[in-house]
Amino acid sequence: MEEVQLPLAQVDGVHSIKLNGHQLNMKTEYDDEQARVQLVSDEPAALQLLDVPLLFKFEFRNVRVPISRSSNDTWTMRVVGDAVAATESIKMTMDKEQIINQKACSKYLSTHEGSDVTLSCGHYSVHANKAKLACKSDYFRAMFTSDFKEKDQQEIEIHDVDGETLHAVVMISDDARFRVTDFNIVKIMNVADRFGMDSIVHKCADHLSINSKLSEFTRLSLLDQYKQENCIDELIEMMQSYVAIREDSCFDELSDKCQLKVLRLACKELKATANTA
Repeated sequence: MEEVQLPLAQVDGVHSIKLNGHQLNMKTEYDDEQARVQLVSDEPAALQLLDVPLLFKFEFRNVRVPISRSSNDTWTMRVVGDAVAATESIKMTMDKEQIINQKACSKYLSTHEGSDVTLSCGHYSVHANKAKLACKSDYFRAMFTSDFKEKDQQEIEIHDVDGETLHAVVMISDDARFRVTDFNIVKIMNVADRFGMDSIVHKCADHLSINSKLSEFTRLSLLDQYKQENCIDELIEMMQSYVAIREDSCFDELSDKCQLKVLRLACKELKATANTA
């Protein structure tokens, strides 16, 4: 994961960064009510890289800001705040693990071979294959094999879903080389669960229990939220302190079943500590 701070400027300021060997120019500007950053480059390969879903995250005043792409190959982010000041900056975070897969992702994104349906999320369009979606998703299986009107449609409106995340989920379901990481896992699990893509939820759960660098409580909470019992047991066995988990301010948000598992082990931990004192 790499973070870049983009300071604001009254007059257009240009910030240059290197991304996977490509030069990207970032223009920032602001007025009293709005801050904006544009990602511009003359390199087609760099612009193609910007299409990889969930590669970037922008934050302003600790709030994630959505991004959209304009017709002139410029990514524009708009935020609104009170008395935006030049001393402030926009934080841009890049998921380096997805950058490693630029060639594979770009190849997938540059061709619609085999696609027979377009999923439209606002201004974001995702090209997919109905048979592959039906194979991986309970939601789309019901849509494409029953008498719903969407069965024969070539374009389907999907509401209340982040287009970038749906795109990433479709890529994963199509076995494209898109990685689940700590950077994107919360959004991917949410969308995969909504559309009944159990295999993707399980893939995310495996990452949480084995590879994730998120805090133990965050990992446990996500596994509990999506009822991944086997991974919960694996994670609990590897925890360093059950008492610390019990004392977390959000402990009561865990399910009763998960709380009970932690409490039993916390009691054992306290007894062991007392015996060695």
